[in-house]
Amino acid sequence: MPVRAPEHYEIAKSADRTVIVSFDTELEAGETLSGTPVFTELNGTSYLTFTLQQLNTAAIDVKGNTVAASRAALAQVTSDTADVDVEIRVSCATSTGQNVVAIISLSIAADGT
Repeated sequence: MPVRAPEHYEIAKSADRTVIVSFDTELEAGETLSGTPVFTELNGTSYLTFTLQQLNTAAIDVKGNTVAASRAALAQVTSDTADVDVEIRVSCATSTGQNVVAIISLSIAADGT
């Protein structure tokens, strides 16, 4: 069952932005993410382009919280559409053979805002 992650990002049209999703609260002690995370838009939209989908290889700050290596997923995001809100599904396998899924939101603004 997907969890609604607290991460919310804003991006300007045509800008690149790294989005990071922590799975820290979804993973057991000692459990880590594995493989390549998958970022997809929900609701049938195709406003975004995702590149560089990966796991964090070192401790990383996610909205003020330090997350250990292999417990967060990252992707570079860009869009040529403005003034829309998008939900993103992020899924990833774990070291215990499970699959974790989170939903994050992203707002796309006009250039320069």
